[in-house]
Amino acid sequence: FEEYQKVLYRDEETNLPNKKYFMLKLTETLHDENFNIGHLAIISIDGLQKLKNDINYDYYKKILNKIINDFPEDISKNNLIARINKNEFAILFNTNQISKIEKDFQKLQKSLSLINKELKSNEKLLCFDIGVAPYFKDDKISQAVSRVDYSLSSSKVNGCNVIDIYKEKSSNKDLITMGKRNWKIMFDKIFDENRIVLAMQEAINKNNNLIFHSEALIRIKEDDNSLQTASYYFPMASALGLISKLDHTVINILIKRVNEFENSIAININKEFVVKSIYFQELRNSLSKIRKTHPKKLHFECNENDILAELESYIEFSDMIHAHHQYFGIDRFSGIENLSYIEKIRPDYIKINVNFILDVYLNNSAILKTLNIVSKTMGTTLIITSVESREQFEKLKEIGYTNFQGRYISDIWILD
Repeated sequence: FEEYQKVLYRDEETNLPNKKYFMLKLTETLHDENFNIGHLAIISIDGLQKLKNDINYDYYKKILNKIINDFPEDISKNNLIARINKNEFAILFNTNQISKIEKDFQKLQKSLSLINKELKSNEKLLCFDIGVAPYFKDDKISQAVSRVDYSLSSSKVNGCNVIDIYKEKSSNKDLITMGKRNWKIMFDKIFDENRIVLAMQEAINKNNNLIFHSEALIRIKEDDNSLQTASYYFPMASALGLISKLDHTVINILIKRVNEFENSIAININKEFVVKSIYFQELRNSLSKIRKTHPKKLHFECNENDILAELESYIEFSDMIHAHHQYFGIDRFSGIENLSYIEKIRPDYIKINVNFILDVYLNNSAILKTLNIVSKTMGTTLIITSVESREQFEKLKEIGYTNFQGRYISDIWILD
């Protein structure tokens, strides 16, 4: 009987409880009369199986064991840890003290990030993402799992080695807990009924008050015709592999309406579109049609973390954009370690968050001087984003910046 239980409820490689056992215990907890609230977590490790395929099984097993052994004692001793698939671990916490859970995961985050330093130099780094969410006495299993699934998807959207702790807003409770199948139905409805609406915000040169461009921000029209920001939809769009389709839809809206725009229009393009999109060639064809009639009209900007993760793909993308006489920009810049990649990708502009600029300026102004020299040498425009107050604006002007974006600079308006 013990051997049968081991086969049924244990993961063969790690000897941890498996998904069957984890779901059994979650069900038991939800039906416990004394239970009120707990927390679930999922740790996703992208690149783990690549170690087994590209190096060898023994090396992969060594890293896998190290990951398990690096779980802080407070987590491994007092809570159920299971391996629910080849790349994911799940934890059933018996506490509702989220501050304690957060501290435990910060320790784990640090340990996991150190593992990357021990990997052989020719390997791609492992990508750790952690989603944490509460579950409640009256939850169905699907609600509890959907909540943490959403949180994990949010973590993955924000890059590697990220912890996302779920914070529920009452207006979105049903939306978030409805499960992937219903999310897919909802996205089909959004695309089929043209429910994607664009909001716009200008980036402005405050020396001459000329608009550098208007950035297109995605909004989703809901059943009552109210507009919802994309932040609640985006994580599940990513989990369902719909990000490229979302980008493709926005690009099509802008290209079809390009004659209507007095100013240049910027769109933020995601990694999925650049690296493995089925729409890439279609974009090339569309840009060919407006290459001569609307040069520099469309500005395609991409997150710096994504660029560094897939540099060759982004160099190709930037070259294609420039070949069709449009602009390429870097968004969310924080590359203080090495600026050499900028010369390879040749951005027309770089967007930098105001808090990054002010923090760096106070602590190491030499970094900004280097960035300023690189941008002037290449003719790259620097745009400071998220400027929300007069105080920030005046300080940035004092430092010497002229191009800004944010609510203090320009209101967000809806494109009719």
